[in-house]
Amino acid sequence: MARLPRILAASAVLLGTLAAAFSFAIAGDGPGIREDCVARAPKLTRGGPAFELFDLPRREVWLTRDWTEAGFAAFKFPLAQTLWRKNDPRISQVDGGGFAASPGCMPGHYSYLTAYGRTFVHVVRFIEFGTVYDRESGLRGVRLEKHHRLRYAPGRTVRVLTGPDGTRYVGVSLPTRAIGDPALPRDWNLTTHRLERPLEIDLPREVTVLRTDTEESFQGPVPATVRL
Repeated sequence: MARLPRILAASAVLLGTLAAAFSFAIAGDGPGIREDCVARAPKLTRGGPAFELFDLPRREVWLTRDWTEAGFAAFKFPLAQTLWRKNDPRISQVDGGGFAASPGCMPGHYSYLTAYGRTFVHVVRFIEFGTVYDRESGLRGVRLEKHHRLRYAPGRTVRVLTGPDGTRYVGVSLPTRAIGDPALPRDWNLTTHRLERPLEIDLPREVTVLRTDTEESFQGPVPATVRL
């Protein structure tokens, strides 16, 4: 009988190890190395699509440009990352700016994940998923945390979506495929503005990202001090 407590203790350790491994898998850790809040700015080249991975349990979005569209489309997560997702590749409608920090970090500090043969930077933390603004038009959105400055160059045509309460959302990205004009809910308005001078927008820390039925992305609220 003296062996029974030792057997139970060993079983408890084994179950604890299995539970920890299961929790590790559910949490969505990818293979690789994670660095949190280091004083190293990301090098995100412009001009090509951006590729994002969603770690849903941790509500994190990881960004890289070090991929091709074909390679990204063919990529599949390992079985341990069943709660990770891919965002569709996006073409930026912004000419400059960047992220002042990763969510949860001091200004100028960023979190990185080296996995799947490339390096990602943590750019977004989800606050609220999947709000449907209008089922008929397909307008939907998410609320998130990020530290994002947008710069638009002279000559750029900027699209602005305005809600019925006057809140403005600026166009930030498009899908890589061709799109037409989006359907809009009643009392929402879409305008275009060709810039004669540079435009800089500091989005608030908590941002709402809207997607239309054409997958065009608008983000805001745009501060009232920004004139178009």
